[in-house]
Amino acid sequence: PMNSEKCINPNCGCATISSSAIYWCENCNIPLFEKQCTCCGSEGKYITTDIRPVFPEEKLLLALLKGRKYDYYNDKSVWYGSNFYIVDGKKEKLTLATINNWPLSKIKEIKDEYDKKSDKIDYSYFDSTIKRFVEANEERYNYITEEAITYIQSYKDRYNIEDMLISFSGGKDST
Repeated sequence: PMNSEKCINPNCGCATISSSAIYWCENCNIPLFEKQCTCCGSEGKYITTDIRPVFPEEKLLLALLKGRKYDYYNDKSVWYGSNFYIVDGKKEKLTLATINNWPLSKIKEIKDEYDKKSDKIDYSYFDSTIKRFVEANEERYNYITEEAITYIQSYKDRYNIEDMLISFSGGKDST
């Protein structure tokens, strides 16, 4: 294993590749970083290699873009990964190319509808889903937290604290 973007072999210089397998727990209706769900004990099925939560605002927009009732996704576990929306463990495609071919009048209609419905956004199901997700993936979180702390601490003997910098991204994917 290498902790850098390039191979440490001076004759190689190739980019290192890091990927993860993400599974879906049908019982808890959430993604897992391990094959077995720590909440219910069931075995998850492989779903993707990359995933992020879809917040209620995006759920509303997704429903409108797909021509569904504005609250269609409210009580669904919705995630995005590898160019697919994952809704209750099933993949749904929505391509930008499709939307780009729509007339501007249709886009304006959707925006107007979004503006009318945005005050009805409900976070209750989303919050409970995220809570289950965090609980089921707690071991993974603890592992990567410990790994990050150990990595950062390994530099304290080589550099002065004044010479160290940490970059931070506050985007929703990063946080």
